Amino acid sequence: MSLRCGALLLVNYHYVRAADYSYPGIHPIAPDAFRLQVRELTKAYHPATPAEVEAFARGESAFDRPAVFFTFDDGLRDHLLVAEILGDFGIKGAFFVSSRPLLERRPLSVHKVHWLRATTPPNRYREEFLTKLNGSERVVLDDEMRRNAAATYVYDTPADADMKYLTNFLLTPDVVDRVTDHMLTQRGISDADFCEQLYLLRREDYSALVAEGHVVGCHGHSHLPFASFPDGELDGDVTRNIACLHELTGNRPRWVSYPYGSPAAVPRDPAAFCEKFEFDIGVTLHRDWNRAGQPAHALNRINTNEVERFVGS
Repeated sequence: MSLRCGALLLVNYHYVRAADYSYPGIHPIAPDAFRLQVRELTKAYHPATPAEVEAFARGESAFDRPAVFFTFDDGLRDHLLVAEILGDFGIKGAFFVSSRPLLERRPLSVHKVHWLRATTPPNRYREEFLTKLNGSERVVLDDEMRRNAAATYVYDTPADADMKYLTNFLLTPDVVDRVTDHMLTQRGISDADFCEQLYLLRREDYSALVAEGHVVGCHGHSHLPFASFPDGELDGDVTRNIACLHELTGNRPRWVSYPYGSPAAVPRDPAAFCEKFEFDIGVTLHRDWNRAGQPAHALNRINTNEVERFVGS
């Protein structure tokens, strides 16, 4: 019997758009390729509904054959087209949204970094970013940090992985915002324009997702790694995210996607975290199938570029 008989594969996406960037930084899947991937996966595996995912995670039911479910992180405008494509197949997904762009019209640091890296030669980006750090902000990565960087960013070069680990895990959010804001301002781009171009901002779009049977779930207000928050500060970030999505959709969100999703990013005690905030489902980016007994607060998930590796396993 196959090890994945009755197992559940969660596949995650961010950017779904044409790959028209000069440099690595934004790694999209093209809409036609996304449609093809959805078609092929739902031919091979049962397309699970949100209710089936919840029942599986609670241990109340099992799939009689391998199942697949699609998730989408960050609340991007790209996901309007995604919802149309999913609708063509009659399947439902989960859309995890960070609320800072919605409430403050301030882009998330991670997306500013993505765009700057995608439009700037790598060496120039690295030099420009680092020269904007004050002396006390400059961090020299030790061997353990570099190992964590390589484990977190498995598809990047060591130099790029180190830079991403620096910005996402080692520098304070205020520092990264200050530096990336300065870099965008030098390029003539305002926060408001950046948000308008990148994020799904209209209330009616979120109402439509819920009306169509999709999940709208939490992804943190500021998209910072939950494990990196000082004691007491995570509550405010998550509570703000919950309140925003509740107000937008009329439903209190019951699913959460941990920003970045690596072991270094998830809450120190995911089960206690989900219980505290009344989340039924928590998803990571630990790359694997989910089998019976996988904790509902720490479901495994893969990215779109890892599908070929896992569907053959």
